[in-house]
Amino acid sequence: MHLLLLHLDHPERFLSSGKQLAQAFAKIPAIDELVISEAGNRSRTFLKALSADVQKVHIEYYCTGDEEDKEEDPTIRNPIVHLKGICQTLTTLTGEWFDVDNESDPTHDIVYPNLRHLEITTFDTVNIGHFTVAFPNLTSLVVYAGENFLDPVDEENTRAANQEVQVEHGRWSRLERLKGSVTDIWPLAMDCEVESVDLCMILCRNAARFRDVIADVRPVHLSALMNGSVVCEPDFSTALREDGHRLRTMQLNIDFLEMDCDLDGNAMLTSLIHTLSTLTLTAFKLRMNCTLLRRTYGYSILRQDRAGTPDLHEIERFLVELDVEALADRLQGNVPSLQSLTVELLVKMGGRGEVTLQRGPLAEFP
Repeated sequence: MHLLLLHLDHPERFLSSGKQLAQAFAKIPAIDELVISEAGNRSRTFLKALSADVQKVHIEYYCTGDEEDKEEDPTIRNPIVHLKGICQTLTTLTGEWFDVDNESDPTHDIVYPNLRHLEITTFDTVNIGHFTVAFPNLTSLVVYAGENFLDPVDEENTRAANQEVQVEHGRWSRLERLKGSVTDIWPLAMDCEVESVDLCMILCRNAARFRDVIADVRPVHLSALMNGSVVCEPDFSTALREDGHRLRTMQLNIDFLEMDCDLDGNAMLTSLIHTLSTLTLTAFKLRMNCTLLRRTYGYSILRQDRAGTPDLHEIERFLVELDVEALADRLQGNVPSLQSLTVELLVKMGGRGEVTLQRGPLAEFP
């Protein structure tokens, strides 16, 4: 029997309906993709007994009220331990509520030599050493963590601990893709060059962490989503000027938020162009989105609309009047290595709408 997909949704009730169900499913010889939602005790029994040829696994652990069980068994939500029987065939592991035992050292006797893609969603701290040891040949990592809910001191301690564990147990040497928010990735303290990096949720308060992450991973291709004020932060400029020497392509997505209402748009673009002039980019895409700016002002806008057109904020006025062709000229003049340039503008107010300018061939960003 060869299953393309085995999806066990709410498996605890199902697996309890027959004494031999878990063992029977575990004996299936080949499964291309295994998906388990709300995995509990019976699911763990099934996973530990699994010895099939399995390529991809997605696990969502059931974690409500399991703290007492976790004290008795720290591996209760640790997929590294539960999937040991298929460690030779697994290539992709994704899931939610993963929790390795942060108090213990990585286990060197469980290695997944063929695992290439790892995607973690968790609100627990991530001990990166467990994953670098278990998945030494990883090429793609996506992290959605809850580090932003930690006390700043705990975040600092997590980063320091991850730095130490990688010195002792090794770091990834083949990682090609990394995706997550700066808040998610910063505590990992990854000290390895990564080809393509996709960062989101960059705000002024974590601009310094953006600088640290760029220094950690030193990308060739960078996609970054941030609010407009970040571009004017010294840490943004420093990150690219000091650790952006490998950069060849860059997508910069700027969402203007409430905090950007009075931002000097000309100063922002001047600062950006000055920073980019220090790089050897072959492709650059700049997307400036002003449609989110007034989301928190909904009711006041409705009242203003009945009386007349609302007054434009400073940054809106700048973008409505912006000469996109002249901006492209400035970018190409200051970054002569550019072969592909895209500028996109989204402004709801002032009647401008959406503007797209393309110079050179349309680049395919990683």
